[in-house]
Amino acid sequence: MKIYNSILTLISHQFHNSHLMLKSPFSIFLLLLFLNGCNKTEIKKEIINKKVNIDTKKEKIQSTIPTVKSSLPWDKLQDSLRTELLNQKDNEFLKSSILQELYLRNLVHQEKDSIHINIPFNLHEFDCSAPDCYTTHLKFSFKAEKKFQIPEHIPFLEFEQGCIPSSDTISGIFELSESNDNAVTFYNEKQQKLLIILKEDQRKEFAYYFIGVPLKSITTQTLDHFFEEFNEEDENALVPYRSSSLIKNDYWEFLD
Repeated sequence: MKIYNSILTLISHQFHNSHLMLKSPFSIFLLLLFLNGCNKTEIKKEIINKKVNIDTKKEKIQSTIPTVKSSLPWDKLQDSLRTELLNQKDNEFLKSSILQELYLRNLVHQEKDSIHINIPFNLHEFDCSAPDCYTTHLKFSFKAEKKFQIPEHIPFLEFEQGCIPSSDTISGIFELSESNDNAVTFYNEKQQKLLIILKEDQRKEFAYYFIGVPLKSITTQTLDHFFEEFNEEDENALVPYRSSSLIKNDYWEFLD
């Protein structure tokens, strides 16, 4: 663009000093064609330069990964990527907590002295694991103590967005039902809602949201049995909501 502007200024100056006038339409056409060509050349250079900058940034990100993708089996690669992702995170409080997997996948964050959790449940059936056209958002927060501790009672909000008619926001109180080194379970008796969050999960899904279940009908101890006995042909079978953000099996997507 600088070259284009300089040429345009020079030509205009020469025309003014010599009192020349381009009366021939053909001459005018040639001048416009020349200027247009210069303009396109400069624009092309700018596009190429921007692409080089983007590619350079991408290479810098890739260089932080200790191994090349093709050099490791998939599971070993994911372990390596997860370790790198964990190293990138700076909140030691969340990194060491039962919410570690949610933190790695950007579903939990800390603001001052509060922990905020937002899980987008967009898998409402067992199918091909493709996200549904609507999402059930579950949000809640609690105070961050010096030692990580889940409170006995947690207010929550639930609302849906997507291809369904807009619904009212549902509110309630979760009561802590179970808590150990690998799992935490919340239950709302009035609405019969059960939330299970796992730090480690052999199914690699990490959070399950059951709707319409009696208290203690499903626990962290019976969860494996529930899935083993699940009958997909039963139209009335209870299906927990899950989140595609948690079942994505490529940690590369979450690296900065």
